[in-house]
Amino acid sequence: MPDIFLSYNREDQAIAQRFAQGFARAGLDVWWDTTLRAGDAYDEVTEGALRAAKAVVVLWSPRSVVSRWVRAEATIAARNKTLVPCMIERCERPIMFELTQTTDLTRWQGNDDDPAWRGFVADVARFIAAAGAPAPVRVAEPSPPPISAPAAPPIVPPAPAPVSTPAAPAPKPVRAADQERRHLTILACRLADAGRLAGDLDPEEWHALTTD
Repeated sequence: MPDIFLSYNREDQAIAQRFAQGFARAGLDVWWDTTLRAGDAYDEVTEGALRAAKAVVVLWSPRSVVSRWVRAEATIAARNKTLVPCMIERCERPIMFELTQTTDLTRWQGNDDDPAWRGFVADVARFIAAAGAPAPVRVAEPSPPPISAPAAPPIVPPAPAPVSTPAAPAPKPVRAADQERRHLTILACRLADAGRLAGDLDPEEWHALTTD
């Protein structure tokens, strides 16, 4: 895969050679049609090199702007985002390339220290580096932990109601009338048996019984 594909009109071959030699001195690999060998299919080899190149340098001149080959090569390069154009002679570029930044090298005579040339080589090198860089690897972000619903509080059965033991009924107060009635009842019982007891008891015992 060549670093640079050089697109130009055949009438500008002397200038194209100057560019090819300058790129070679900069350590860049250049493909242009002078490298075709006998028996090569011109269109197939040219198209293969054009599509494989990391940067396509188009030399615009009054002759190349009317060349269908140069315009087609520039169109494919623009589509592949490898187009790096420069102007070697004042001309009206095809309208579709007017919005593409084009370096003015109309005064460059092959000097490697020329600031315009050095800037252009740096631009071409950036295209080559970008084409050779691996595609950025997109690392999937870890999924957030699932949001779980808060645990329901444990169900605590209600405490059994305390069982109260019924209190024993309080003893009824003994009224004075009831107490007197009890004494009279006891006395009546005793008097009923008085006749029977009188014969059996001595006078002192009888007195004690009746006066209790």
